[in-house]
Amino acid sequence: LRDRAERGGESSVIVAVAGPFVPEADLPGAVAVARQRASIRRTVADVMGRAAAVGVTVGAGFDGLPYFTARVTRASLEALATTAGVARISE
Repeated sequence: LRDRAERGGESSVIVAVAGPFVPEADLPGAVAVARQRASIRRTVADVMGRAAAVGVTVGAGFDGLPYFTARVTRASLEALATTAGVARISE
C-alpha cells in the first residue's frame, strides 16, 4: 500500500477502527446489540473526524461495523497510520 501511495496519486483503503467490539452473536440480547452499534457509530465518526483533520479524504462507514472507506496520499497514509483509534488500514 505504501509503495502504491509513493508512486503518486491517491489510493483507496478500508480503515478498521479500534474498540472493544465483539461479534453480535456473543452479545446477550437486542439491547446489547443496539448499544454496541451506537458505540460503533460514535467511534467511527470520531476517528473519521481525526482522519479528515490529517488530510485523509474520508468516504463512508459501514452500518454496524467498525470500518470506513477513505482515499489517501502517501503523506495522509502515514498520518492515518498514527491516528488514535485506527486499528488497521488495508486495500
